[in-house]
Amino acid sequence: MRLEEIDLYVTNNCNLNCKFCSVKAGSYHDEISLDRIKELIDEAVKYGLSDLHMTGGEPTLRQDLEEIIEYAVSKKLNVRLITNGTLLTKRRLDRLCDHGLKSIMISLDGMEEYHDKVRGVKGSFQKAFKTIIYAIEKGMFVRVNSVAWKDNCDEIIKLLDLFNQMKVNVYSIFLGSPLGYAIEQKDNTIDSQGWRSFCEKVKDIVHKKEFFTKVVMEKGYLYSDEDPKTILGLGGRGRGCYQITNFTDFLLIRSNGDVYPCVFFSNEAEPIGNIHKESLKEIHDHFQKNSLYKKFGEYPEKCVSCEKVKYCHGGCRGYAKLCNGDWFDKDPRCTNSTKDGAIPLCPIVKLNINSDMIGGSSEQVLEK
Repeated sequence: MRLEEIDLYVTNNCNLNCKFCSVKAGSYHDEISLDRIKELIDEAVKYGLSDLHMTGGEPTLRQDLEEIIEYAVSKKLNVRLITNGTLLTKRRLDRLCDHGLKSIMISLDGMEEYHDKVRGVKGSFQKAFKTIIYAIEKGMFVRVNSVAWKDNCDEIIKLLDLFNQMKVNVYSIFLGSPLGYAIEQKDNTIDSQGWRSFCEKVKDIVHKKEFFTKVVMEKGYLYSDEDPKTILGLGGRGRGCYQITNFTDFLLIRSNGDVYPCVFFSNEAEPIGNIHKESLKEIHDHFQKNSLYKKFGEYPEKCVSCEKVKYCHGGCRGYAKLCNGDWFDKDPRCTNSTKDGAIPLCPIVKLNINSDMIGGSSEQVLEK
């Protein structure tokens, strides 16, 4: 067993009401105790854990967050806090940094009016924006992320230039998926050609001048005029659902203790275990034999005859379930049979806009 990264949902509670929350924050209120989190970290370190991402819900609602960070840092882990940024006063951020926090990821999905609307709380933009400024002033590694939909692409373009001026280290732009509460946003999702056009627009801006900020977008699709060899051998989570049980270098642990191999399964699929009932090693061993997830490695029947299935492996099983109600159906994003066709990639596959590098995770495309 080799474990590199854990996304730890330290709480499912949240102070916002986001229309597209992928994990349905607020749907339950269980939290893992501080002692169990420490035990979990100790066990994970034995299997090579290097990166711990603390998220939620809104993780800063935990009053013992400083203790969690301090303990994780003492185990030589790279700790990142993923937050909406609205509750982090300068004083609280100072405290978190004093306990060892060096990296933070904050969400902004548009300028003030749009962001406040989709986050469901007026004033959320200004609070998050101030947190970004505080974090930059403190010399932290600052990453900002936006979720792209049809109705906020122009907003993201405005943020792109703003973050570069501010010297944000990384700007991540995720392609909105109908996941969690965002199932209501199906009509607002960007199709393959729309996403290609938007990526090209961002690329034109980044390449026209020296860009301090590294811009990472989801690759989303492999288009008919692109060399399919560029996506062969991707590591990390971008390998996709194909042979998912063969790789356990990443785990997602929800605040009720349920464990999943990907966020696209964390609402609809059965967990691969629960840390209140099993050790990580036991969860890993049971995962290797899990009949549902092992079947994810098989090509959908509708894809078997397609010559490009060896590149997409049938697409994302989560998308098939969310949109078609069947884990084993064809990925609904596939347009390979059309003139300007595209095959869908694992949503985790990333593209570094500055360098054009493709990788199986943000970390991979930011290595150079």
